[in-house]
Amino acid sequence: MNNENNVSQVNSNVSAQKDNSGKNNGKQPRARGELKAEFAHVLAFLNSCTLYQADAVRVMVSHATGNGKYEDIDPADRLAVNRFLNHGMNKTNTLTADAVMSFRVGRSEVLLNTVTQFCNQAQALKATVALMRITTDAEAVKTAFDRLPDDNK
Repeated sequence: MNNENNVSQVNSNVSAQKDNSGKNNGKQPRARGELKAEFAHVLAFLNSCTLYQADAVRVMVSHATGNGKYEDIDPADRLAVNRFLNHGMNKTNTLTADAVMSFRVGRSEVLLNTVTQFCNQAQALKATVALMRITTDAEAVKTAFDRLPDDNK
């Protein structure tokens, strides 16, 4: 999905607030209602996110839309994605390392479906490759398996 096209469509449907004061060098301030609608949209998105999802989306969209390579993703940001990928695992639903990998792949699909809403096709491909590398990182999978909690606590 190309966000640039969506932004221009959204902005063409919003009426601008008139500036009757003659100030601001001819620039028209954004209408208060327009700002509230934008904030409501962002808040609705954040409220729809699961635990760790908003941070993981931030990392993946930032990587996808940036110029950096996979290796340039900050370790703290990789940790944020791993937290999302591992959330919900326990010794009951992931008995083996293979089960951990399968769980993480399923979670990466959820994350990727969210991330692609903010990316064009080339960016989505970049996000997919990076997420695949994070998801299948043998060390991260082993660490997740070794640290599995006993139940859903």
